Amino acid sequence: MRVGVIGSGLQASRRLPAIAAHLRTCGVVIAGEEPASVELLASAHAAVIVPTWHHVIDDPSIDIVVVCTPPGAHREIVEASIRAHKHVLCEKPLTRRSADALALAQLAEDNGVLLKCGFNHRFHPAVLRAKQEIDAGRIGRPLLMRGLYGIGGRPGIEREWRSDANVAAGGQLMEQGIHLVDLIRWFGGEAVEALGMTATELFPIHPLEESGMAVLRGESGYLATVTSTLLQWRNTFELTVQGEDGYLEIRGLGGSYGDETLTVGARDDVAPFNEHLTYFRDKDKSWVKEWDHLVAAVNGEVPLMSDARDGAQAMLIVEEACRSQTRAHPIRHLTKGI
Repeated sequence: MRVGVIGSGLQASRRLPAIAAHLRTCGVVIAGEEPASVELLASAHAAVIVPTWHHVIDDPSIDIVVVCTPPGAHREIVEASIRAHKHVLCEKPLTRRSADALALAQLAEDNGVLLKCGFNHRFHPAVLRAKQEIDAGRIGRPLLMRGLYGIGGRPGIEREWRSDANVAAGGQLMEQGIHLVDLIRWFGGEAVEALGMTATELFPIHPLEESGMAVLRGESGYLATVTSTLLQWRNTFELTVQGEDGYLEIRGLGGSYGDETLTVGARDDVAPFNEHLTYFRDKDKSWVKEWDHLVAAVNGEVPLMSDARDGAQAMLIVEEACRSQTRAHPIRHLTKGI
């Protein structure tokens, strides 16, 4: 199948090696707004450069469009791709607003094409193994989940598109924390309540948040916390799940986030603590595995995972958590005698 990649930034550089090397890929075209980076990616992966993203959409030989632009451009490009009857992989967040993402999900269904949200974290080996453990009943029903995903903000981050409120879908909670929201939903089921708070105290990116925290309640009764921040001076990814019969802990993503590990332990009220720790030492293959999955789904071999409705719902949860601040009640300062 032939693939069109739109965008030439970091995400395109992560996606293209998996796309170009896939056995079912018979050609790649690329369009982007930065000629130097487009040329670099095209030459590295034998891709054909076209002038604009419209040329990608208008090419009848393109089967799948991969959207790697900033979120401000997602809706227009994805909608045009769907109307041209292309399957689409779009980076998260799908759009700048969850309502638009939901509309795109419906449009894809109406046109009989697949629209996948780019949630590559589902394809990390520790995450996949954790999902298998949960589905097998190893730890029982998830009751409490805690997630932390943080990086140290870069000098000059205020000049990046991620800090432009007219382009980005939100701050750090939406940009990075949404991965945790997606995994919590995947592990524990739908979230039905969300509360949150955000802050921006160090980096000049207001009104976007540099740090955000959300508390979720699941339909099944679980509680979950999500923390995402630009103030994590050592890059960190952690997700723990406490179940009725045991627990699991995912730490690291490889690279700057440290070794990727999964710890699984059983609940035992009397025996010494005993747990199993697995190190996943290979390089990050989540991009490859996500692309393998999409190709298989397009060919009708597997149901699509992390589809557009997953992407829209994760966005809605983050939006609701952020909106809840306007309904928060200030704590009355207590003084002696009250």
